Amino acid sequence: MKILIVNPPPPKNDLIAGRKRQPLSLAWIASILKREGHSIELVDMNALGIENLKINKNYDWAVVASAPLDRWETPYLDYSEAIKIIRICKKKKIKTVLIGPHGTVTPELILKQVPEIDIIVRGEPEETVKDIISGKPKEEIKGISYIKNNHFVHNPNRELLDLNNLPLPAYELLPMEKYYYNVKDFPRPFTIMETSRGCPYRCIFCFKVMHGNVYRVRTPENVIKEIKYLVKNFGVKSIYFQDLEFTLDRERVIKICQLIKQNKLKIHWACASRAQDVDEELLKAMKSAGCKSISFGVESLSPTILKNIKKGVMPEKIAEAHYLCQKTGINFNGFYTIGHPGENTATVEESLERAFRYKINHPRKRSIVIPYPGTQLFKIAEEKGMVKKDDLWQEAKRLRGKINTHNFQRKTIKAWLYLIMIKIYFKIFKK
Repeated sequence: MKILIVNPPPPKNDLIAGRKRQPLSLAWIASILKREGHSIELVDMNALGIENLKINKNYDWAVVASAPLDRWETPYLDYSEAIKIIRICKKKKIKTVLIGPHGTVTPELILKQVPEIDIIVRGEPEETVKDIISGKPKEEIKGISYIKNNHFVHNPNRELLDLNNLPLPAYELLPMEKYYYNVKDFPRPFTIMETSRGCPYRCIFCFKVMHGNVYRVRTPENVIKEIKYLVKNFGVKSIYFQDLEFTLDRERVIKICQLIKQNKLKIHWACASRAQDVDEELLKAMKSAGCKSISFGVESLSPTILKNIKKGVMPEKIAEAHYLCQKTGINFNGFYTIGHPGENTATVEESLERAFRYKINHPRKRSIVIPYPGTQLFKIAEEKGMVKKDDLWQEAKRLRGKINTHNFQRKTIKAWLYLIMIKIYFKIFKK
């Protein structure tokens, strides 16, 4: 069969609309379907800068993502671009499958809004899409939702995937020259990779419905096989490992580093980690294998806020991770959010004071936390009676930063003025 696979463009005027990353799950789906003998066309509208999809061929099925897939853990709240694509396909009499976080969390809402969708895939889509395209009866396919006789049908969830059974993503169907990492010292050609899924930690704001809580990994040998393929076939020079927590399995990371060096793979790479999951020996091994930067979800340096959001780490541990990164020559890339339960001017000031005390860079502009549907943070909003409408994604947008306090722009500015005064005090009186 002829299959069209589409990654939509980001919503217009979005703050990160310029991000160009490979839609890995769509590329995995393409690879699986190619292996099954289907004819595949993968269109990454995001990378190619296409605003309006034009279909000039006949296709049997269209597989559409509800949001660019490198954003599974923090998806766009607006999925209108995917809806446009679905409706264009239906006018061409193409059967449609929607994958992604929105349909996973709120399948009935999406089906009500877009009854043109034939099937919604909930959760990890790779094997589920294969079952759909193969012609397997709907009733026998786990992890899908659809409308039958004017009723919503939600089949049982599919078991989590063994990532080592996935083939290499169909990178050859992607415009690899279009992708890049928005940090200096990461040369093109660039790609993202995913070597694990899931996270056992319980941060209340984290959106993990596509990954699950169970931490699953690809073997070091499996990871190195993909890196070698990317270097040989596309000349890849830099990689961002898109795992939620790359360093959770310490020995696996050390083995990956050893294999990178043994195979003489000259690449720059980055990853995400948590402060309690790194140590000096591990960081030295990562640095020697080409690691240039690690992203840490700091969120706040206020102990009160870290406790409220169940981050499972204290400021001192974050400071230690920052020090060790500096010592080993790896960039500490800290992400901060504001608007958590219990947040107020005092906690913002406390976070800034500790950043200054520990000499950790603290951005002037921070992300305001979003209460994604399906997270504990959203449940808190529901318990407070703050959710007023059925469209949970619009409600998440409305409630951004408002679960406990308001007007964080003004409070952040006030806190920064306070920090400037602290710095002046230290310079004058604490020399």
